[in-house]
Amino acid sequence: MKVPFVEQKPWYCSEASASMVLQYYGFNVSQEEVNRQGYDRFENMLPFLQRYVEAEYSEGLSLEEVKAQIDAGNPVILRIMSGNFRHSVVAVGYSEEYLYIHDPAEGAYMKTNPQALLKVWKPTGQLAIILKPKPAG
Repeated sequence: MKVPFVEQKPWYCSEASASMVLQYYGFNVSQEEVNRQGYDRFENMLPFLQRYVEAEYSEGLSLEEVKAQIDAGNPVILRIMSGNFRHSVVAVGYSEEYLYIHDPAEGAYMKTNPQALLKVWKPTGQLAIILKPKPAG
């Protein structure tokens, strides 16, 4: 998927992830705008995202379900652990061997071993935000 990449400002991983997916769906929303609106972390992001797209939290999402969303053209925001801190990344593609993520702190289309991803995703309960375009009309 051609999801625009946004490099995060310090501590803005969720805001940058939201900006990436909203830009993918055609909305020019910066990470600063997300933060200005008071949505400063994954856990409170849903109302902001729902202004633009259909969005829902998912707990216990599987890698197969992430791949199914990618197949449907929908990037997925994943809540992972980075050391002792929670971190947000965007799943944007996969191959037979790897999942590709936009990590706002590290870079675009990062090749990630699925088992390594599960290791940092499981501690959050495999939390994700599933996003889809709103139906026309």
